[in-house]
Amino acid sequence: HYEIKIESGTLTIKQDEPSDNWYHLEDPNGNIVSSDKWHNYLVDVVIDTANTMASAGVYDQISNTNTFTNVNKQRFTINKEDDNETDIYFRIDPNGTDAHKGAISEKVQEHVKIDMTKPKVVSITGYSVNQDGVSSLLNEITLGHYFKPGVQVEIKTDDPQPNTRGTVKVSGIKKVSYQVYELDDQGMMTSTTPIEEKNAKPGTNKILSFKINNIGNYRVCATTIDNATNESEEKCSDLNVKKID
Repeated sequence: HYEIKIESGTLTIKQDEPSDNWYHLEDPNGNIVSSDKWHNYLVDVVIDTANTMASAGVYDQISNTNTFTNVNKQRFTINKEDDNETDIYFRIDPNGTDAHKGAISEKVQEHVKIDMTKPKVVSITGYSVNQDGVSSLLNEITLGHYFKPGVQVEIKTDDPQPNTRGTVKVSGIKKVSYQVYELDDQGMMTSTTPIEEKNAKPGTNKILSFKINNIGNYRVCATTIDNATNESEEKCSDLNVKKID
C-alpha cells in the first residue's frame, strides 16, 4: 500500500510496517520455534494472517523477496546452515478483490539460526604430570603407552563448518560427555558401568580436561553436543597408568 501525499512539491510515499506478530517460525513438524535458538533442521517462516491487518488491508502473502517467487505464498523455507539474516516481505494478493491488491509492505529482517552438521571429538590426549604439577605433552592415548600417575586427560572437540562453499557461523560446542572404564590385563572392560562419568562445558580451544590419579588400565570414551543439539560420534581411547621408578 502506498500512501501518497504532495505538499509544496514534495512527494511522500509510505508503506505499511509489519509487526513481529505478523509471522512465526516453524520446525518440520509444525511446532513454533524461537529465533533466539539454533536449530538442526530446516525452518519455515509462516504468515499469521490473523494479525496482518494494516492501513492497506489484510496482508495474506509472505516471501523472502519482493518478487514473491515462492510457490506457497503462506510460507517460505530457510535451508542454509548459518546465522541467516532473512528478509521478510508481506503482500496483499494481487489476484484478490481487495482495493489495494498487490500492495507490498516494508521489509523486516529476522535471524534464523541453522546448524545441521555434527560436532566431533577430535582427539583424546594424555599429559603426564611431574612432581611440580607441570604437564608435558605426550602422545595420543592408545593401549600400551605408559604414564606416571596422575595423568591429565584432554578431550579436544570441534564444531566444523558444513560442506558448503564459504565460511558460515556455527552453533558452537555446548558440552562434552565422557566415561572412564577400568580394563583388565587383556584390555577388556571389567564392567560396562563406568568408574567415572561427567558432562561439562569445554574450556579454552574447545578442550575439556580432567585427571586420572590411580594406577591401572583405562578406557576413556567421549561424545560432544553443539548448541543446535547435534551429537557427535563416540570416540574411545585406552591408556595404562603405571608407576615408573
